[in-house]
Amino acid sequence: MKVNRIFRAITSLVLVLVMVGGVVFSHATADAAAPKSVKITTSTKEVGVGKSITLKATFAPKKATAKVTWSTNKKAVATVNNKGVVTGKKAGKATITAKTNNGKSAKVTITVSSGSSYAKGTVLWDQTKEKDPAKRVAVAKYDQFKYHVSAIYLFKFHLQATGEAADDDLHGPARDLRGLRLKLTGEYKMDGPDAEELLLQLNYTRPQAYPIVWQTDKKKGPVKGGKWNKVEVEFNLPKNAYNNDQDSNYSPPVKWPIQLYFANKPNNVMSYRPGNDFTFRKFKLSVVGPATDDNEIKEKPAKPK
Repeated sequence: MKVNRIFRAITSLVLVLVMVGGVVFSHATADAAAPKSVKITTSTKEVGVGKSITLKATFAPKKATAKVTWSTNKKAVATVNNKGVVTGKKAGKATITAKTNNGKSAKVTITVSSGSSYAKGTVLWDQTKEKDPAKRVAVAKYDQFKYHVSAIYLFKFHLQATGEAADDDLHGPARDLRGLRLKLTGEYKMDGPDAEELLLQLNYTRPQAYPIVWQTDKKKGPVKGGKWNKVEVEFNLPKNAYNNDQDSNYSPPVKWPIQLYFANKPNNVMSYRPGNDFTFRKFKLSVVGPATDDNEIKEKPAKPK
């Protein structure tokens, strides 16, 4: 009997030790899995507008695991997704935070650089790759642009604040390309009556108001309606370019972004007539290099080929 009691006592003690050991072991495993700290690693802390970099969250101890939530303090400057991919939106600085589900966090400041970070030859926009067929070959009706030029904008170069006007433009991404020399190629067709001249202008107000970057040669006569024509031109977009125009249709009024457009009133004279509908196709914008002059466009407007 004594032997049985002793055996049962020993067995009970072993079970208690195993249970206690199991609890201790379980807690130790849980503690080891939860990170004591988190750190953000990246190959670079700078990204260009429209470009992306990937951030990585690393833990201490190394074997720790945790769910990470990413956030940015300035979505207008840079966004970040749930995989740590940061995309530059406009020039400036944004703080990116990685926070674990056990409350540990780390921060890194990312600098978003302006257009000068784009490499020579970079294609910024290719109309033939637009997903929407209506944008791959786009039509602007005379009734749309005879009083308002928004229907014949090609693209936005720089958004100067949140809630900008001109959100109804036909084409192109909004990027800060100031400080670059750019090349534009494409084809257009103007249906209806012949037009006296056509101009491509940039709608900024400083340092030089509404510079003309391309125009037809009036010596060769009017632009023939119904005929496809090519555009090929290089131009500068100054680093200090700024558009002070405002759209009073908004309350309060908002500033217009810098954009490139076919002027609807060349030299303040309406040369278009009813039926002069525009069709655009194969337009492409690419980087030539840094702007050759930050203050003004000195070269003469290129002639159409």
